[in-house]
Amino acid sequence: MTEALVPQPRRTQVPAGLAAQLQEAVLAVDGVSATYPARPLRQVLAAVAKEPVPHIDVVPSDDGLRVTARIGVAADHGPDVARSVAGAIRRHLAPQPVQIHVSIVTMAPSENR
Repeated sequence: MTEALVPQPRRTQVPAGLAAQLQEAVLAVDGVSATYPARPLRQVLAAVAKEPVPHIDVVPSDDGLRVTARIGVAADHGPDVARSVAGAIRRHLAPQPVQIHVSIVTMAPSENR
C-alpha cells in the first residue's frame, strides 16, 4: 500500500548574518540601551564554548520567521521603545511574515532629567 505525499509547509530559511543585522537595527532604535542573549541562560552556557551567542534569536517557523529580542531601555519609555523595536524588526524583514517577541530585561532612569 502506498500513501500519497502530503505537502509539508515550507520553512523559511534564515540568511547568514541576519541576527547581527537585526541587532544593529534594534540598537539603532532610540531608547534601547543594550541587547541581551535571547535564549535561556542554560542554552547560552552550553553554546559559549561552541560559537558566539546571538542577542537576537531568529528561527524559521511554518509561516515565516520567529524573532526574539531582549533589550534594556530607559525606565520612562519602556513600552514605547519595545513597540519601536518590534517595528524596526518588522520593517527590516518586510514583506516576509514574522512573529516578534520583545522582552524588556533592564530599565534604567533616563539621563535627560
